[in-house]
Amino acid sequence: RLVVIAGLLLAGGAWGPRPVSAQSTADSAAARAAARTAAADWLGWMAEREFEDSWEDAGARLRERQSRDAWMAGTKQLVDSLGTPTARTLTSATYRDSLRSDAGNGPFVVLTYRSSFAPGPYEEVLVLTPEDDDWMVVGYQVTALNPPPPPVQLSPRPTTPF
Repeated sequence: RLVVIAGLLLAGGAWGPRPVSAQSTADSAAARAAARTAAADWLGWMAEREFEDSWEDAGARLRERQSRDAWMAGTKQLVDSLGTPTARTLTSATYRDSLRSDAGNGPFVVLTYRSSFAPGPYEEVLVLTPEDDDWMVVGYQVTALNPPPPPVQLSPRPTTPF
């Protein structure tokens, strides 16, 4: 099962490979660290079921693409179905100058977490970009890592005459 919430789901593998520009490694590391802090705060709103605050605290790109009401309904449905995570581990933090769907409109930091929810393991991906000197979440996606197999249809057992 795939569960997705997004204001800016940069579809089609939009956060796929993109080279980092000539920005220094130190600046990129600082951006990733600042984005991680902002993401932790934002994920806190989600865990506390403060969906309106998570929308308010999101970046303009998310708020422009998703109305407050749609965001609140979708995030409530998501959290109701998954619960709060029992564990969350950052698996990657990538600095990018652009994303395929927003070429040249970066910088971005893409954070990927492996998270444990009651139904099982999931991957959470957050996309952040700076606004007014703060890193803001502009995309959020949750995907089941071990989706259940499709149901198997058993055909009736053929009868054979004796």
